[in-house]
Amino acid sequence: MTGKQLDVFESFLGPRFSAETDIITSVMYAFASEPKRGLTSSEFDNLVCELCKCSSHFYPLSDHSKEVIRKLVFINKKSHMDFVAFCIVWKHWIKHILSPKSVLLVLNMQNDLLHGKIPGLSGPLTHNMINKTNTVLHLNCFEMVIYVMENHPPHHISFVENLNVYQHLMSPTGDVSEFDDVTDDMDYIEAINGHQESPMDRIDTNFTVWDKVIVDTSGAAEEESCGEESEILLWPMHCVENTWGSELSPQLHMAEKTLRVYTGTNPMGESCSPFWDWEGVIESNLLECLRLEGVTDVYVCGVPTDIAIVPTVLDCINHGLRAVYIADASLGLDELASEECETLLRSRGVTVVNSDQVASMLKGEDRRPEMLMHSAINFAQAMKKLNLQQSKNNASSSIFTN
Repeated sequence: MTGKQLDVFESFLGPRFSAETDIITSVMYAFASEPKRGLTSSEFDNLVCELCKCSSHFYPLSDHSKEVIRKLVFINKKSHMDFVAFCIVWKHWIKHILSPKSVLLVLNMQNDLLHGKIPGLSGPLTHNMINKTNTVLHLNCFEMVIYVMENHPPHHISFVENLNVYQHLMSPTGDVSEFDDVTDDMDYIEAINGHQESPMDRIDTNFTVWDKVIVDTSGAAEEESCGEESEILLWPMHCVENTWGSELSPQLHMAEKTLRVYTGTNPMGESCSPFWDWEGVIESNLLECLRLEGVTDVYVCGVPTDIAIVPTVLDCINHGLRAVYIADASLGLDELASEECETLLRSRGVTVVNSDQVASMLKGEDRRPEMLMHSAINFAQAMKKLNLQQSKNNASSSIFTN
């Protein structure tokens, strides 16, 4: 790697160039031995290696990874990538890596969940998590901060207190509750309900809090797909609409440019990811908002890791967004579940960081290999859709001209 190459992307992050075409031309000339012909595959590999770095050190990138990225991004599929093709690659791949548009999703950091008696979500660990989240919020580097908030009606089907209403729709999954050691202690339910007698005391059923059950919601909504059975986790009543418990924690910093997304508003539907109000049935407006903002990267933190964070991050990836999980600004229902979730996310190529690593990533200075790979996959998928649309347009034109 030459000194000339090492300065190129840092120059883009600063005020050196006045026009984007100057940047593109400079990058091409920095890496191509014959700029008029374009980049060779080996020169493109050098560019990829330069992209994959943090400050002064490079992240190791295997030959296999470079080959995969080349196959996904090297548009011409010939010996050289010409300037026109490189302009497309710059606009839709390199630029997203160097200058990402990022939002922060803060999941469910509400009074009932953080300051009630939900097992694992209260105490010193929670206080530390809120502090780490505030560290990220104070960066003020996000396009937008989105506070995701559960906002349940009091008669929500997932509340164990409502079993007398819904238990005829439920059947067991066969799974053993992960929280059997706490299900006999109803203090946390009473605390959330204002120390009132729990309806559980008057229900004759084998189901209890933290059980997973199969629910048949046929006819519960007009959507065609709502008739399928779904699995839900039984919770103590929490985050009920228009109550103190549904409000954001007063310890949480409020960012300037914000959006609130409410989930779990349908009494018959469970929602673990903010992309849904009713999982698999009713979508929220979150994806539309992200696309309108031109978002490339979504940073995710909050609670619970095992129930809300994982499906949210995976939904981001499925929607063509790069996802970053902020581990120390998140908390699961138990420590083991959190560790297992982090392992799962890493296995899916998700970037896992701590709060003190976020700033350099937002500025495009810390560019991780897995982020490059997700960008390359998204680029290839976008080009495939574009080519398909062009083929359809050409076919339509030929019909009308013949």
